[in-house]
Amino acid sequence: ATPLPECQYPLLDSIPPQLVAEGKLSSLQLESIALCCQRHQIVMPTQPPTRSGFFLGDGAGVGKGRQLAGIILDSVARGRLRHLWF
Repeated sequence: ATPLPECQYPLLDSIPPQLVAEGKLSSLQLESIALCCQRHQIVMPTQPPTRSGFFLGDGAGVGKGRQLAGIILDSVARGRLRHLWF
């Protein structure tokens, strides 16, 4: 297996503290949100420039909807208002 990259992303700066304190997002969900947001910081050298993507391939019942909502919440808090969720 490939080890996870080291996560340096300051996720807790943008996520409301009550989501973490009340357990609405688990530690595994927060980890995947942070890794995804860190990946979105990379801008690909294409024309026009685009942000790098992230594939969320968790199994059933892991909370992919919550993870995607957390990713969008972080992006909105940082001023990125366009999102594609499919």
